[in-house]
Amino acid sequence: MGGWIGLEIAANGWASSLTALCPAGLEFDPWVSRSDILVLRRRMSQVLGPLMPPATELVGKTPVLRSLLIGDATANFSTLDTQVLADAATAMRQARGFYASHDGMLHALFDRALEVPHDVPVSIVWGTQDELLPPERQRRVAGPPHAQWIVLDQCAHVPMWDQPRRTVEIISNAAEAGINSAA
Repeated sequence: MGGWIGLEIAANGWASSLTALCPAGLEFDPWVSRSDILVLRRRMSQVLGPLMPPATELVGKTPVLRSLLIGDATANFSTLDTQVLADAATAMRQARGFYASHDGMLHALFDRALEVPHDVPVSIVWGTQDELLPPERQRRVAGPPHAQWIVLDQCAHVPMWDQPRRTVEIISNAAEAGINSAA
């Protein structure tokens, strides 16, 4: 949901650059109900509570559990640090606005593309293996017309997990372009 929030911030004129990673809100059809997999992850993180870090390590080491519980988030489990998974689970457990933010995107799509200033560099990034928001479900016309669309191979819904260096490069390039356009 952070990519969609970033798009809204840019449309409000509050950004000098934007990199939206697998953003919701650009699909052909809006979500009409909560994501079962996200709700399952949230509930598991709450039920397991303090046991979440060791449980996450077990998930990280067990192929069947990895596929079931985080299969849409990452394309390459072998390079993913289990501490990153534990931190993500803890953040999900502690997120007070989880359901409110999730429900806020139901029955809606991002519809302010033309309000994003043309001098704000925008990169929209997708992973070829993103099962939560697959690239083929995205409407490029829903994004700002000047946006650069980047599709990363061997990448799922969380590009910073699968391709951290490339993700930093994309963000840095957009930020640098935003600094240059403001100068």
